[in-house]
Amino acid sequence: MYENEREPKKPASAVAMQEKPAVQRKASATSAADSGPVAAKGISAVREALLAHFRDVFVPSARFQETFGGKSWSDVKGEVLADVERFGLDGEVFRDPDGRATYTGRVWSLYTEVTVAPGAAPSVYVEID
Repeated sequence: MYENEREPKKPASAVAMQEKPAVQRKASATSAADSGPVAAKGISAVREALLAHFRDVFVPSARFQETFGGKSWSDVKGEVLADVERFGLDGEVFRDPDGRATYTGRVWSLYTEVTVAPGAAPSVYVEID
């Protein structure tokens, strides 16, 4: 290469991946569509836990009420039901060697995780931005 020639630029996403430390990337991440038949059976339990959490825990919580202006379950029910029905199709699934799986996605436009561990009830995490 001559002194006044430049190397071709790499796409920004390739540069970002090179610069990101390995501890921030999860090698076990797959798309939910690649999760296989076991995940397809378990997704109904994930969706049931997610729906119950939104209806019974998250929407009535003081944090939700303060952030979203006193909305009730009936105010958000239609959107939440539609999002829960699609949950697990568009996000990622992180699988751990101990058998635990974490499904990620968005419900009511909020980042949401549902973690399922062998022999345990699913746990739900919803992030308010």
